[in-house]
Amino acid sequence: MGWIDVDYKLPPVGEYVLLSFSNFSIPLVGRYDEDDGGNFYIGDDTDPLIKNDIFVNGWMPLPKCMEG
Repeated sequence: MGWIDVDYKLPPVGEYVLLSFSNFSIPLVGRYDEDDGGNFYIGDDTDPLIKNDIFVNGWMPLPKCMEG
């Protein structure tokens, strides 16, 4: 599975996913919330990424942990 474009589908609310950005080169773990019309956050941060002019363009589920 590859990146899912945020214009196509948003991640489940509150679920941690891997985020891709149009103006930042390193993917990060974050979440989506429907507050104020919808915002993305890194980890448990309370400031939305848009506040720092960082724009999410895609996401993908985090990999499942492998049990041995």
